[in-house]
Amino acid sequence: TRAELDGKYFREHGGSMYVELFPNGPFLGVSANGERVAHVRSFLDGPKAPSMVVTVLGAGGDTIFSRSYPFTPAPLPRAVADSAVSAFITSVLARRPELKGVLRDVPTPAIHPPVADVVIGNEGDVWIQLRDTAAGRRYLVLDADGDPTGVLTVPLNARVAAVGHGSV
Repeated sequence: TRAELDGKYFREHGGSMYVELFPNGPFLGVSANGERVAHVRSFLDGPKAPSMVVTVLGAGGDTIFSRSYPFTPAPLPRAVADSAVSAFITSVLARRPELKGVLRDVPTPAIHPPVADVVIGNEGDVWIQLRDTAAGRRYLVLDADGDPTGVLTVPLNARVAAVGHGSV
């Protein structure tokens, strides 16, 4: 899902610009002690879809686990996508009016990307921030072996930034 600015403008002015209005990762999280890295990639189409693959690596590059987790696709309503594109174009033109006429169509996905972020604790637990809903911000929690332990929902004005030693 990118907004691409016309190549002619950038041939004349140099550079390029891509904007992800509905980013689909991949997402990386590093434990505070630097001993583990979590990589989350979701598949919206193709033979692995719909799923997210979570891979956790140790400090030496060893794979601690790599597992696939299914998710239920949530359609991205056309009105929501159109509203986001319109807001993006309005914002760009407010700052750079000379770009009027060079913004191309902005492709958007048919479904909401399921993952928004990932946090990994020093003990190896992985907290995958799922897309926000009206009920709040949801986190799929995996233990150090990659087994799901539950889903936590927090208010939309809260975000899990660090986890460890029994605290969030």
